[in-house]
Amino acid sequence: EFLKFRSLNLNVVGNNITGFAEEICDSGSISSWMNGLVEQFGCDAILCPDGYYTDVGRQEEESVPCVECEVGTNGLYGATFCGAEKDDISELEILAEFYLAVNGLNWDETSGWDVMADIESPLDLTLPSYAGVNHCNFWGIICRNDTNQVKEISLPSNGLEGMVPPSLFDLPALDTLDLSGNELHFDRDYGFGPIGNAKKLEKLDVSSNDIQKFSGIGQAKALRELYADDLYFFTGLDTELYQLPELRVLHMQYSGLRNEIPKGLSQLANLRSINLYGNELEGTIPSEIGDLPKLWHIDFSENDFTGHLPTVAIKNLLDLEKFHVHQSGRSKEGITGELPSFKEQTKLHLLDVSSNSMTGPIPTNFLSGVEDVDQLMVIDLGWNSFTGTIPSELSRFSQMNLDAVRNQFSGVSSSLCTLSGWMDGEVGKIKKDGGNGCDAILCPKGTYSEIGYAKSGSNGECLSCVSAEYAGETTCNGAAENEEKKILDNLYAETSGSNWKKGAYWTTGPICTYEGVVCESNNSNTNEGIVELRLSDFGLIGNIPTEIYQLPKLTKVDFSNNVVDISFDGIENAVNLESFIMSDADLSDLTGIGNAPPSLKKIHIERNALNYSIIPHEIYSLENLESLSIGFNEFGGKISPSISNLKSIQEFWAGSNDITGSIPHSISELDDLRSLVLSGNRMSGSIPNGLGNVTSLRQLHLNGQRDFGGFSGPVPSLNKSPHLHDIDFSRNSLTGSIPNDFLASVRGSTVHDDYAGVSIDMSSNLITGAIPPDFDDFASLFLNLAGNKITNVPTEICDDDDEFMDGLVGSLTTNKCDAILCRPGTFTPVGRQTEINETCTPCSGGESQAPYYGSTECKAVSGERETLQKIYKLIFTESSDDKYWMTDNPICTWAGITCNGDDSDDEGVIEIDLESNSLVADDIDEVSKLFFSLPNLRLLNLRGNDIPLAMDNIGSATNLKLLQLSATGLRDINGISAATSLEELHVTENDINGDFPEELYDMPNLERLYISFNNITGTLSPRIGELTNLKEFYAYTNFISGTIPTEIGKLENIENLVIGQNFFRGTIPTEINDLVHLREFSVYYEGEAGINGGLDGKLIDFAKATHLRNIDVEGNKLTGSIPSNFLSGLDTDFRSSDDNEIVLHLADNMLTGTLPTTFNNIKNLYIDIAGNQIKGPIPQSFCSQSLW
Repeated sequence: EFLKFRSLNLNVVGNNITGFAEEICDSGSISSWMNGLVEQFGCDAILCPDGYYTDVGRQEEESVPCVECEVGTNGLYGATFCGAEKDDISELEILAEFYLAVNGLNWDETSGWDVMADIESPLDLTLPSYAGVNHCNFWGIICRNDTNQVKEISLPSNGLEGMVPPSLFDLPALDTLDLSGNELHFDRDYGFGPIGNAKKLEKLDVSSNDIQKFSGIGQAKALRELYADDLYFFTGLDTELYQLPELRVLHMQYSGLRNEIPKGLSQLANLRSINLYGNELEGTIPSEIGDLPKLWHIDFSENDFTGHLPTVAIKNLLDLEKFHVHQSGRSKEGITGELPSFKEQTKLHLLDVSSNSMTGPIPTNFLSGVEDVDQLMVIDLGWNSFTGTIPSELSRFSQMNLDAVRNQFSGVSSSLCTLSGWMDGEVGKIKKDGGNGCDAILCPKGTYSEIGYAKSGSNGECLSCVSAEYAGETTCNGAAENEEKKILDNLYAETSGSNWKKGAYWTTGPICTYEGVVCESNNSNTNEGIVELRLSDFGLIGNIPTEIYQLPKLTKVDFSNNVVDISFDGIENAVNLESFIMSDADLSDLTGIGNAPPSLKKIHIERNALNYSIIPHEIYSLENLESLSIGFNEFGGKISPSISNLKSIQEFWAGSNDITGSIPHSISELDDLRSLVLSGNRMSGSIPNGLGNVTSLRQLHLNGQRDFGGFSGPVPSLNKSPHLHDIDFSRNSLTGSIPNDFLASVRGSTVHDDYAGVSIDMSSNLITGAIPPDFDDFASLFLNLAGNKITNVPTEICDDDDEFMDGLVGSLTTNKCDAILCRPGTFTPVGRQTEINETCTPCSGGESQAPYYGSTECKAVSGERETLQKIYKLIFTESSDDKYWMTDNPICTWAGITCNGDDSDDEGVIEIDLESNSLVADDIDEVSKLFFSLPNLRLLNLRGNDIPLAMDNIGSATNLKLLQLSATGLRDINGISAATSLEELHVTENDINGDFPEELYDMPNLERLYISFNNITGTLSPRIGELTNLKEFYAYTNFISGTIPTEIGKLENIENLVIGQNFFRGTIPTEINDLVHLREFSVYYEGEAGINGGLDGKLIDFAKATHLRNIDVEGNKLTGSIPSNFLSGLDTDFRSSDDNEIVLHLADNMLTGTLPTTFNNIKNLYIDIAGNQIKGPIPQSFCSQSLW
């Protein structure tokens, strides 16, 4: 049948092919197959015959025919080697590959595995030093006793991270795999990968990992137990699961399953237990469960099922022991209809259909088939709409815990009132105390208790309540508390309540006994409404339901330290809400927060997932807000002047974000502001002195700005803030001296709490001059000015004051001022003496190494600083941007410099980006040597400067990965191959002459090579094929000649191959068809084809490239027609997208024939094919392609 294809590229090497249909190789119609190679080599071009082989399994070149294999090839075609089957990888090597791939060094428990702590490859284990390693002794590994093959891998919650290598499933005896509680995935699509290779795998636990798709699971044909809780499917249950014929247990709690359970469940004929608790499944419970007669456990709870229970199907489940379908978190009405009798089930002892909308009476034959009447029966029918009485027929059970509260029961059959084993014995206890034993089952009509039934002991009785219309009421004030319970039950269900770390009584007690719930009560202890939810660090996971905003008396919520998000949609309904705290959580969106009620005074949402380009304007509309904490998020942009709208704000904490710009002057209009924290942002500009006019201000932290040196300009006096006693301006770029009136109103205050206990940190700035002597007016002071240029510490502030510097000033007997700042010529790591017996250390170079008060080191100029200073003197001009260069600022703040630490570092330069900076070098050898001497340098960009670096010393730059020297006047790159780590090289727009630089072929790590617009001559060597990591190769507009070497087809990773406007001759190598990652191909030629250059021959088909978007062969002398399979391999989604324009420059060649209709498969096409010999007509369908 394949003969119907006139042209075909067929790759079936590496299979068990035993031959060709007889007609194929005898046919003369397949000469175009394999890009025409069949015409030259016959069927050997498709597959080497039995008994022959090549490295690629077929003949591709005349010089490499299929070679006879003396030992044969086992009757198979397409052999790629000759000899015995290659050795299988050992189980130890498989485990080593697994260990390396999933972060083995950082596992919580590594016993046994740690023998591999130093290996870099599984092959290292073949070294003699690892002989005798027994993988069966590894933690979590269990082997078969007879063969020592791995039988079980159990590594739950052990810190594994990453993608499990496919080889793990090649362990032939593996039957149990438990990787739960880690951060793993099995393939790049987050499916189950090649799990089908584990032919004996029977039990798999991948709970709490990063698996999002079902793909592959259907191949695990031996699987009996699948545990896949707490995953991220967020889609329907996939029918691929139904391909597991041996499955006994399906356990998928909290895995994001949605939609209806698809048809086909009955294919799991051996299923015993199914648990789909806590998902988002909807529709009806499938009647197909009746076709699974071996089921003994069903749990469909906490989903959103509706409709009736499948009564007929349930009758077939004769082995059923446990059935759960409670739905307290449902968004719809839940299960409706009447309660089945379950009379066919002889072993049923646990039934829970609570929190639904079921109606009707309990059948008189309910549970009548249960054989063991003395076992404990746990039956939960609560929170439905059942009617009638609890029937007497249940009296045959000696022990039953029956929850039937919050229904419409009229009462309990009197025959149950004497069953002393019921309700954990409470029926007997109450009867013994003289009460009605039935009260322990349900409080009778006209009474209530918070749990709906009585308990023995004090305060356990049912209380009188005229409004209690039914038996089993839990409130006496009607619907209000019922609604509050529904809201809390939904909160519990939506946030994985059963897995909380805390939460006592949430499923058993009255709502006001729930741990973390605070109710308002009157003198009779009656619940008056929930006022607080204190759920910090409870272990909540998921989304907080917005129904909490409907709790009418709610004043405070705290959801901190949980993995939860919440919407602010509906927050206006929480009319009494005063405090909203949700720190260290997963809050991601503030939309709607501006609708918060006027009662809201406190919002603390630091350390969340909030990523905003600016602080949302809604925040500024909360006029009654008193405390706002938004630190440790990702807020960017400037603080709006509208911050002055927060008229009542007292605390504004926004540290450790990405806020930029200066402090708006309008902030000084906040008369009640006490604390302002903006530390750890990216702010700049001067500190407005108007802050000193905020008379209520007590704390001001602006320290550690991360960009542009932070705040600059003079130190503000802040002389009108009498209460300001906590200031941190450290790690900025403040200049000038400290004003004499600094904090004058604090020092002049008559209130002890104002002028005592003052803390001032202005370390690591550029402050000069002396400390004002009037600082002696402070009653107590902690002052940090280390790392500045302080020239004097007045003796007045170094007297016997026991309250300066935590009393250290008064404790010292000599050099008392060292407690404030070390003298010039001495240092400590913090710039001052901190203990009586740990004095400031003299520098060997004296004041030359520590010229100012408060030195933190004896600072000879660092090697990298000295190098950059020398570079500056050799290449910078008056027109260059030299911000912070040659200042005392850390070199990592200098313009164009990036370090591997933060901006406060003075070493670790990894990037220098000085593109187009008017730099000029005269002593190029010295400049080159200096650049390449920087030990950590990874990136050097000098594009557009007159600096033609010499490569003589580039070998010193052992970490250099990117070198950008385009348009720098380079004449050669001799010596470039010494840059062994180089991955990206830009030398375009230079004057490089001579043959293509041969040493580029000696740089196997190159991924991107840009060498266009030079004067390079000669040919491309076949060695170009050695650059197998090359992804981008731009060499257009040179003078390269000769043929394009066929070895260019070995560039298996190439994406952009742009070598046009040279003088190539010959044909386009067909090997280019093998470049599957190709995105751009250009060999255009602007000269007169055939005079100095130009390619001839046929246009190749590019049929294997999946994302090729640009082909430019314009101006050559290509002949023949456009191949019928031209671009046939383009990815369907890629070629069908409006956004992916495919550009074909085929003009000015000698192409013939017609345009192939297959072009219709391309949604967005630009084609220039003028100047050829194309015949018409153009297919009419082309003319309706609106995007072409």
